Amino acid sequence: MSKLGKATKWIIGIVSGLLILIVAAAILVPILFKDDLLRMGKDYANESINATLDFDEASVQLSLLRSFPDVSFSMAIFRSMSSS
Repeated sequence: MSKLGKATKWIIGIVSGLLILIVAAAILVPILFKDDLLRMGKDYANESINATLDFDEASVQLSLLRSFPDVSFSMAIFRSMSSS
């Protein structure tokens, strides 16, 4: 096989590996770091609004694939208590 063929196979292999790694990370990050992301989001929301935000963590869905490269965050059950 010519040198050009070997180089092309090598480049395609590297690019394919990187794409697989990126997709795997996009799937695993919300699963592995869900608790940390929820805590950071709750702290940020409580600092940003004039209320205390609380939500049921079982109703929260995190995804990197829905709106890549942004994080998609949705929750079904939450409550806000005014802090006056």
